[in-house]
Amino acid sequence: MRLWGNVDNNYLNPDGQSFRIIQSAWEIISVQNNRTSKLVFTVFVTMVMAIPCHGMISIDRGEIRGDILGMGGGYIHPFLTFSDNYTDNVYYDPDHRKSDYYTIFSPGILLIAPGAKAEDPGANILSISTPGGLMFSKDMDALERKIHARFLYNADIEDYRKYNDNDVTTINIEGGVQYNMKGGLSFDAVYQHNASYEDRSVYNSEGLNKYIVDLASVVLFYRPSEKMDFRMDFRLFDIGYDSAIDRSNDRRDKVISGYTFYKWTPKTSFYVRYDHFIIDYDSGELKNSIEYNYSAGVRWFISEKTNGRISVGYGIKDFKEESVNDSRDITSQIFLSNQLTGKSYVNFVGFRRTNETDAPGIQYLFTNKIMLGYFYRMNERIAVTIKLSYMDDQYQGGGSERRKDKSWDISPTAGYIYNQWLEFRMSYRFDLRNSNEKDHDYTHNGISMEIRAVL
Repeated sequence: MRLWGNVDNNYLNPDGQSFRIIQSAWEIISVQNNRTSKLVFTVFVTMVMAIPCHGMISIDRGEIRGDILGMGGGYIHPFLTFSDNYTDNVYYDPDHRKSDYYTIFSPGILLIAPGAKAEDPGANILSISTPGGLMFSKDMDALERKIHARFLYNADIEDYRKYNDNDVTTINIEGGVQYNMKGGLSFDAVYQHNASYEDRSVYNSEGLNKYIVDLASVVLFYRPSEKMDFRMDFRLFDIGYDSAIDRSNDRRDKVISGYTFYKWTPKTSFYVRYDHFIIDYDSGELKNSIEYNYSAGVRWFISEKTNGRISVGYGIKDFKEESVNDSRDITSQIFLSNQLTGKSYVNFVGFRRTNETDAPGIQYLFTNKIMLGYFYRMNERIAVTIKLSYMDDQYQGGGSERRKDKSWDISPTAGYIYNQWLEFRMSYRFDLRNSNEKDHDYTHNGISMEIRAVL
């Protein structure tokens, strides 16, 4: 088995660079002898051969220029990622570890109007355990442009060598538009469709718990003066599972949130926030609930190098079923970003809140999580990142002794920017979970070699 890490210095020679990349990729694909891999590889070859032509391409009576495609910050940004991966615990089993190699092909396209450089496709971070479906509500301020529209399509095609029951294709489709009207009113509307499966590290499941998620959100932002901002969020989240066994966990969430911001100084604002969640399961009244979250916080933009926000609140989870105990607890969020030097920065994220779960007999869980990320650019081509996280889950319901999990995760990554459209990455991941129910323990090691092309 040959991994992408076996790239030597000959690949840095600009003479015949496209041929060398293609030749290496074909050797890997041939070893796999996989028809899907070869099909996606053909698309990749087309991109590799075409992208170095930075000039104008004539097509009959029209022209495609760099300002249309992504090279000059255009409207159309196709991308393709190929990764070769190793895992030493495919099923996250505490006792019977099984290792495997697998590849992931990720073709996609991002359309932006007005034209701009390709942005990070992950505008909304879906989380099926979070009420309302989003791990975090994204920041929104008055828009610099009058209008901004985007459409994203990407797929992950996973192909395992030995344990083919893990083979799966996931799809993500997202469309959105932001519009800045006169008088300080802006709105952001997003629709997201995601066909995927639950991470095995959550439930140690032997089968793939496939699901389809549809999420629609609208954010209204109003700035009547330089001192005051108002924001309203409306969100609908729907998840449906593929297996009949899991369909009792199908649910629909409705979310309404309101914010009021007061700008104390040009760089510091205080705010109050209210979130109202209606969580409705198909399985009946036992897990249906309404959440009321009240919080206050501060956000600051000291400079382009330092910004963040901190909030503390009180959350109430009121179950419709009278036999289920309601929840009342302190909630919090923290986001910090600081540029340490011209080549490095650090991010810190943490939260404390309730989450949904499809674990049998459990009504909900309370989660405390912190995440730390460090980025360092060694030079114009080489960069490294390190991500650390710790999570504490406390399961509510399901017996006298409540399940408690503690999870750790560390993931260093090294990246090499070959040119403005091609990048190589190598990463390692170690994660483990300790539970008072030993069947839910696991340790896991994974290695990934990745090549990514973006226009």
